[in-house]
Amino acid sequence: MTIPEIHHHLFPQIYFNRLNPTQGFPKTMLVHGSTDELVPFEESVTTLNQLRNAGVDVQLVTVPGVDHWLQFPGKRESPVETEQAHEKVVNFIRACLKSPLMYSYAREVCGRAVSGPQINPLFF
Repeated sequence: MTIPEIHHHLFPQIYFNRLNPTQGFPKTMLVHGSTDELVPFEESVTTLNQLRNAGVDVQLVTVPGVDHWLQFPGKRESPVETEQAHEKVVNFIRACLKSPLMYSYAREVCGRAVSGPQINPLFF
């Protein structure tokens, strides 16, 4: 299937084969529920492989048995596996905030200097 160019901005995977690892693409974490019915789990696996092939430091956190919202289908409570995935995300973000590469990437994206990690203690 060919994706019309007008919709390319909705599919970042289209651009992954153009990435240059020497340009400092940021570390990336994907989180996906194994029973997601809105976005097939295979999409994250494909994205993981595309980014790895482009030289990006990427990891996939699979949350077994949960849906798109990281909940068990039909239930509202967060399973332990979701809480563990959230913890991995927080640790990933903390590690990235300590990385000089992330500061240079943020500076490039924002167009201005970034003064250092500013973490809201209410969330971390």
